[in-house]
Amino acid sequence: MKNFISKFIDKDLLSVNNGKQKMSIIALAIPIFFENIGVHLIGLIQTSMSSRFMDGFFIDAFNVPNAAMAPFSTILSLVTTGLGILLSIYLGKGKKKDCADIIGTAYLASGLMSILIYGLGFLFADSYLELLGLTAEKYGPYMSYAKLYFKVKMVALIIYFFTTPVFTTALRCYGYTQYGLISSIISSVVTAVLTYVAYYVVKVPKDSVVWVVCGIGLIANLSSLSFVLTAFFRKGLKIRICINQRWLVAILKVGVPAVVAGLS
Repeated sequence: MKNFISKFIDKDLLSVNNGKQKMSIIALAIPIFFENIGVHLIGLIQTSMSSRFMDGFFIDAFNVPNAAMAPFSTILSLVTTGLGILLSIYLGKGKKKDCADIIGTAYLASGLMSILIYGLGFLFADSYLELLGLTAEKYGPYMSYAKLYFKVKMVALIIYFFTTPVFTTALRCYGYTQYGLISSIISSVVTAVLTYVAYYVVKVPKDSVVWVVCGIGLIANLSSLSFVLTAFFRKGLKIRICINQRWLVAILKVGVPAVVAGLS
């Protein structure tokens, strides 16, 4: 049976060599799988607790700005996706000298793009959300809270894309996929604890919910960022902050098709 299976599966394809040791592809992939679950878990925790704390109509109003943010995140993923592909290629070629410049270029590109994309979202928030159906006729007094939530999230996401994603992607490319998983666990735990305290212990008024939700998200992101940065530098990874046109073009050249293909 073993020989029969070996005819159809090349065992060499189930591992990669980083120059020092062989690493199992499955062992690398499992943390990424659970990391993605952790990312969605954060939103699920807040929605679940919020739905018990507030009436459903309030939650419905907030679903509009949450859905409105999805296209922005997709655009920003062009950089991190491109970074992951390009960095993996150069690490595979053994050209580690270029990796610090690639990471640094991606870091600045991600941050500057987030300022542009989310900055426009902040400026045109009212018109954009009304276009998506967030109107006074439908949501009444909750509309103002939802619009405020969207604007505050725009600022919070600028901070997020200027910090965590590039470092997490770099760690993943170097084979340290477990750190992304731990980062997600930290965010989920911090979010769950602070959300519970805010809603059920402190019992914040509805007028403060927007600031509390966004504040909890920011604290959770900063908590995971501190862990990711510590792991990044303790593992000896390097970053040189710069905008190198060669690397920027290369990142987008592989990032754009990859993201577009994922949408199809």
